Amino acid sequence: TIAGVAVGAMAVGAIKSFGNFENSINKAAVVGGSSSKDLTKNISSLEDEALNLGTKLPISAQDAGDAMLEMARNGASVSDLKKEFPAIAEAASVTGDDLSETAITVQNAMNIWGGGAANAAKDSAILAKNANLSKVGIGDMGQAFANVGATAKALGLNVATTSTAIGVMANSGLGAAQGSQDLAHALTLMARPSKVAT
Repeated sequence: TIAGVAVGAMAVGAIKSFGNFENSINKAAVVGGSSSKDLTKNISSLEDEALNLGTKLPISAQDAGDAMLEMARNGASVSDLKKEFPAIAEAASVTGDDLSETAITVQNAMNIWGGGAANAAKDSAILAKNANLSKVGIGDMGQAFANVGATAKALGLNVATTSTAIGVMANSGLGAAQGSQDLAHALTLMARPSKVAT
């Protein structure tokens, strides 16, 4: 019957979806540096975290697994994922930004400015606030950090100051990519003023 075919198709879809989720979590655990001894335990704890967040936030377990994998690819260890991911998922939920893009952006900010898990919640909150107050989404901020992050850090600017400057520039009509390139150029000139300026 048609109903039987529909139920069968739904079951196949659910099994395939769960298989994709398992695949993302398994890869996240491996890329995140699990030893063969700890692999099964780490996979289980990452699965539990993803499923738990799916019950509290408007995210799917699949999206959580994919975002964890992206964070691991950008340098997060399994321990980092367990500590940092909940705050990142919450930031993505608050702003409506893509969870994987948010995870990559926050991980990159922590790679640039340091601080690890201690800064995950703070950096996530800062990025969520700036995303909600400006035309720059968290994913756009990732490109901006790639353009200006290292220069800003070298000159003593933190995540909050840098992301606020990018947000202000975006609200003035510059896109995040162009604004961050202009900001990087301005900071470089301030650090090494020309003979005319001195």
